[in-house]
Amino acid sequence: MKILKTLMVMALAISFGTTAQAKKDKNSGHTYTFGRFNQEGVTPRGGTTEGGKITLDKRTAKSFKRIKRAKTKKEKDRMAILSQVGEFKVSFEFIETIGFDKGYKLDQPYRSWATEYVFPIKSDDEFISLQHILVMQFKDDKGKLSDPMVVKHWRQDWHYEKSQYPIYMGHMTWKKRQLNPAAIKGTWTQAVYQVDDSPRYFGHGKWKHTPQMSVWRSEPTTRPLPRREFSIRSDYNLMQGVNTVTVLPTGWYHEQNNYKVKVNKKTLRPIKTIAKEVGLNSYQRIKSFDFKPGQEYWDKTSIYWAAVRDYWSSILNDKDTIRLKLEKDGKKMFARHFEFAKKIKDGEPLPAKAEDYVKHTIDDYLY
Repeated sequence: MKILKTLMVMALAISFGTTAQAKKDKNSGHTYTFGRFNQEGVTPRGGTTEGGKITLDKRTAKSFKRIKRAKTKKEKDRMAILSQVGEFKVSFEFIETIGFDKGYKLDQPYRSWATEYVFPIKSDDEFISLQHILVMQFKDDKGKLSDPMVVKHWRQDWHYEKSQYPIYMGHMTWKKRQLNPAAIKGTWTQAVYQVDDSPRYFGHGKWKHTPQMSVWRSEPTTRPLPRREFSIRSDYNLMQGVNTVTVLPTGWYHEQNNYKVKVNKKTLRPIKTIAKEVGLNSYQRIKSFDFKPGQEYWDKTSIYWAAVRDYWSSILNDKDTIRLKLEKDGKKMFARHFEFAKKIKDGEPLPAKAEDYVKHTIDDYLY
């Protein structure tokens, strides 16, 4: 029952919400911005649960101080990437700003939040891998907090001057792209992976540093529909946008400027752009929050997830084109991985060797 609850949370974007705030906004008549202020009936959608008390950590992080002390540009870049490590309250906010089809009705704004910690799986001179894990508690109707719920979240890998990577074409298809050496000089590629370590999107850009901040901005990047959209939208199937990561002394921000694009399934060519949205994911450092359940989960299951990463790495290296099925026998790939990892965590008998299960599971979803 608990694993089923976890998977349901994943399908709903794995996020907390602020229902009380949404109701307050509606009652006051002030619901959002970008020309939609006071628009009747416009209230944010997203999570509908509340969590416990959060204490922000307003001290300058040691990792941010290391950026200033770094002697070379490349080392400053590395320290900026590693400044995304830590314990955070995360806020997710998205709003459509422009519709391009006649009569297009802008979607509801989206707002949610979670508690998450980020840690390095690996860090060397030209490669850094950061894993995100959610540890969440929910208040019931009486205000009592639930037991912690742990969910392995997304992963981001950073490669220095990466010469090739797959780009998303739409309809769960990625094709390898070879980059000009001059275009990637001094850049870092951010590779983002789904909760099951399957590919999501890849984009390269340069870091810039000032005493107040470090900023990385991507080239235009394509990716599948976000989890907050794919179960409720069918009018587009590719998102193209520019991602900006801004690192500050007490946290970091991920800004998005996205276009929602419809792509022909046969030719994988864009048909039309239907809307534009902007988004802001805020990672604010927190203290005195118990992330131990997430750390224990990773301690017990990390070998399994390493096998998943290794097999995906071999696929991405060997194949020029990757196409994935959304489901197999009515089940999504992340659900099968999560169920096996839970068996490992709970010490239950395993149906197969981890490496064999990983290969068989991933192969089931490849065309």
